[in-house]
Amino acid sequence: MVLIARSATQLQHMIDACQQWSERSRMKINHEKTKIMVFHETPAQQASRQPSHFYLTPRFPLNKPPTPLPLDEPKDFTYLGLKLDPQMTMQPATSHTCQKINWAYQTVSAIAHSLKNDTPANLRGTRTSPLILYRIWQSCVLSHTTQNLRYLLHPTQVQQVQSALISSLQRTLHCFTAAQITMLELGIPALILRQAEQLVSLHFRFTVTHTHIISAHLYTIRCQRRASKPHPRHSLKNRIETAYHALGLSASYPGPPTMPMSVALANFICYFFNLRVFIKE
Repeated sequence: MVLIARSATQLQHMIDACQQWSERSRMKINHEKTKIMVFHETPAQQASRQPSHFYLTPRFPLNKPPTPLPLDEPKDFTYLGLKLDPQMTMQPATSHTCQKINWAYQTVSAIAHSLKNDTPANLRGTRTSPLILYRIWQSCVLSHTTQNLRYLLHPTQVQQVQSALISSLQRTLHCFTAAQITMLELGIPALILRQAEQLVSLHFRFTVTHTHIISAHLYTIRCQRRASKPHPRHSLKNRIETAYHALGLSASYPGPPTMPMSVALANFICYFFNLRVFIKE
């Protein structure tokens, strides 16, 4: 579960509510695995909120007084396989992906060594063929590479992952020709194109097939609120537009999604209410 709040007080109230619900459901929250992370915070903001600490306060069993358990605030945190940092630079995620590629290559290397030494001589040539090794490499290494590719922000980060991927493939096949030639011969598209494909699919999901999910609403609202201002260079909107150009689909790029009528009406009501309060004051 992920709790998102805009202030320390609000987040602590949400933690307390979650704690109470868990106790009513006879469940216990593991405070050692529960982490706090503040995104896009400046040093001045961090210094101003330094006294803010977050706690879990279990009240079960009832015969013992509640004991506040402090929650850690790490420098980075791995969520669903993606390592996040407070400034969302995605550099820890890039380094973590390269590490997983190297770990997966060690698995492939161990399997190749076992096939070579633990296989009967009459089957050794078949089971250790380059095709078999390539299929093992695909299932072990390539899946880690493409899992969170759409979250990387800079082309240099994609290039770092690409270099680690090619190095593991060359060591697996014992073939050290040029990387472009190896990828073309094996039919492996460049990761920058894989990333563009994932971003276009994500845009289609947010605007056509899954418009009801929370992330799709947030994407729509953010695009509309920044309609009159330029988006940051590495914002999701600009990256999706670049992905359409990279895949040669710029003519079919539909532009930012339109705001749903219900959201537009809610924004108008909030604006009108705030205007009334301002006039009254």
